[in-house]
Amino acid sequence: MQFFAIFWNDIIKFIIPFLLANELIGLINLPITSLVFKRFKQFAAVLSSAFGWIFLSFLVFLTASVFSTYNILNIYTVIACLFVLAVTNLIIYQKNKTLVKSNLVLNPIWTRLFFIGLFFTLYFFVARNAEIYQIERFMDFGFIQTLLNVRTLPLQDLWMSGTNLNYYYFGHFIGYIMCMVTRLKAEQIFFLATCWTYATCGIGIYYLGKYILEELISSGTYLRNFKTSVGGIIGVIFFCFSGPIHSVLWFLKQAKHFWYGGEAPFFWYAEAARIIPGTIGEFPLFSFLEASMHGHMWGFLIAVLVIAILIDSYYDESFRFSLYNIRLYILSFLLGVSFMTNTWDLISLGLLSIFVLTLMLLLSFKKVVWIDFFMAILLNIALFIVIALPWYLSFKSPIEGLGLVTSPSEFKLWFELWGGFFIILILFTLYWIFASVRKLLDENLQNKLGLVWMIYFGAAFLILFLEIAHLNDILHDGEWSRANSYFKIGTQIWTWLSIVSGVSLVFLYDKIKNKFGKGVILIVGAFLISICGLIYPIKTFQYFHTSKYFSGIANPMSWLGRVAAPDYEAYTYLNNYKNSLPQRKKLKIIVEGAGDSYHINNYFSVMLGWPAVIGWPVHEWTWRGALNDVDPRRADVNEIYKGKNVETSKELLRQYGVDFIIVGIAEKRIYEEELNYEKLSKLGTVVFRNGETIILRVLGNIGQ
Repeated sequence: MQFFAIFWNDIIKFIIPFLLANELIGLINLPITSLVFKRFKQFAAVLSSAFGWIFLSFLVFLTASVFSTYNILNIYTVIACLFVLAVTNLIIYQKNKTLVKSNLVLNPIWTRLFFIGLFFTLYFFVARNAEIYQIERFMDFGFIQTLLNVRTLPLQDLWMSGTNLNYYYFGHFIGYIMCMVTRLKAEQIFFLATCWTYATCGIGIYYLGKYILEELISSGTYLRNFKTSVGGIIGVIFFCFSGPIHSVLWFLKQAKHFWYGGEAPFFWYAEAARIIPGTIGEFPLFSFLEASMHGHMWGFLIAVLVIAILIDSYYDESFRFSLYNIRLYILSFLLGVSFMTNTWDLISLGLLSIFVLTLMLLLSFKKVVWIDFFMAILLNIALFIVIALPWYLSFKSPIEGLGLVTSPSEFKLWFELWGGFFIILILFTLYWIFASVRKLLDENLQNKLGLVWMIYFGAAFLILFLEIAHLNDILHDGEWSRANSYFKIGTQIWTWLSIVSGVSLVFLYDKIKNKFGKGVILIVGAFLISICGLIYPIKTFQYFHTSKYFSGIANPMSWLGRVAAPDYEAYTYLNNYKNSLPQRKKLKIIVEGAGDSYHINNYFSVMLGWPAVIGWPVHEWTWRGALNDVDPRRADVNEIYKGKNVETSKELLRQYGVDFIIVGIAEKRIYEEELNYEKLSKLGTVVFRNGETIILRVLGNIGQ
């Protein structure tokens, strides 16, 4: 009964309002997407809400950035930008009523049910792990909370007060916009946005695979529709449910245990994301389970939208490289957004776009009007710069060139990660060579296969690159030198291969005529889908079911009450105080212990959205590429907590404009016996005390 009570509470209070707002955003934005997608019009209906949230978020982001001195990042600006978006779409609707109305009915009930099914699939996972606790959920949630407190951009760094955040955060800004539109708290949007992104990507990938196959298969209408749908569903399985072929190892150990007895093998769902030493080999399902709102999670969504534009353009015979091609402008817009959302995606999605557009140029070489072509390219480059510039002006890249990989992946481990896709690519390549030699594929079909080959080529190119080189970040000298490169680029590769692998399996089954060949494709497909697509999610859900309890998404902060009850009471006190303040005074500065990353540290800044003097110093180091700004602040915070000179500490508090000093469980653990309670008591007025947890208010700095 408790399960149903929690579930019902989440549905009524959070899920239904969120999904209704999402429908509204999609409906408002349908006219624009109807103009964008001319070949495969159902993309307009299926992806309109995704484009709508991004368009609205960018309008607000641009407005708040351009007019930063006016402190206008608030609900009124969001409403004004939503009005502008609605009016723009209304004007487009008035001129294209027939087109928009036809697209409105192209989102059938079963598609919505498919979306809702995917949404609740992830919800039942995350509702057993709905805690903003440790890992990088701390930073991702903290970004959104800080956005809800500030009134201007660039965003202040929650772990280096008084400075701009030197990290990509546009995805978090979309989360902020979702909070403002739905009027739900960040605690709920943090998980609802993750479920929405998962479902939107899933339904998008279904149609990406289906529409590619519609160009490649020419069977009868009913059979063709069935085959193309199967190809789309396989793509969804690979993206939304599959783990690496690494799952085979657990399966073999389990079979050995079944036949010979002994200790049963332990299944840990995170093991599959750390197969190759020195790398982070995440894949979509794992990322959605653990990396809520992180940049690469939003990268999945941008990838689906970019590939949708490329597919619609590639298979549209009327496509031209011209100044009037709206799809090129939307593509440039999305690449600009990708730069602000997860900067690494500009490399991967930019390369894929170049590969596909280059092939399109070669195939239509004789029809190209070169003046229009060069003007269009220049204008779209300019548009990309304009889109990314407001964020880029406050960003300093920590990347310094390229480095060479000194320890490439062992083939066995590489195969455990990528082997499933590799098997399909080998089969696809062998058939293509055979069919090309025998002239079984006409020129038109070969040209249509070009898009599939470009996606495979882009994926293979990047996989090869990751074995040869990496981008130099602050980890470039150690064992983890290519960790970030592998992580951020690898997630994009998985997305692309999910789409074309489903396409390849169905295409091969359709084109191979003899029974033996069809049998091979069926066996390979069934093996990969069952081993990778079923074992991993089933065992992962079993792990979540037995090791985590269903808590829903109503109170993701409750973990602190279990870990450190006095600190939770202190947080509640400060949160109530913050909520009592007008918007212009909500942002305060705090000092808390400078604890290590990935541990239970700096959670007051995270949960309140109040910048700390310094927090998670190693993360700040990775964001900024140097310790020049990090170490002095860490030393100053140490002085405040451990030093003996009252005046020195007071001067530091004035220097950083500190409003509250946190003395909680984390501070006691970090500084142990060196924590100078006597000196701290002289730095401010105690406004909260519970046991050894104390909150001091610094009277000279706080604004009333």
